[in-house]
Amino acid sequence: AKWGSLVERWFLKGNDIPSSLTPGDDIREFPPREVAERQLKSLTRAGVRLHFIYTGGVHQYYNHASQFATMFPALGTDAAVTTRYLPRLDHVAYRCKDRQMLVAHVADTTREFLMTV
Repeated sequence: AKWGSLVERWFLKGNDIPSSLTPGDDIREFPPREVAERQLKSLTRAGVRLHFIYTGGVHQYYNHASQFATMFPALGTDAAVTTRYLPRLDHVAYRCKDRQMLVAHVADTTREFLMTV
């Protein structure tokens, strides 16, 4: 970790680093909640259907089935937005039965979306 930090500082010295990126193993940048909600709402207003799948592999920032509605109140009751929380599924679905279940879920959800168009 120390070598990685040293190399990172050496290569990124003087470059702009987004303030939302914090030190650690996970280098995802999340927009502020209000920005994300506004962007997602603009998609649903344009007729886009959204389905979010969360797994137990991201328990640091998503850890219960109703969390999406809690995070994004303006989207929580929007019929164009659906979610599925799979707490026992690893985030990479490395087991064959997990991948089969995930593919079946995505296929079923896609069929449902197509039937309501």
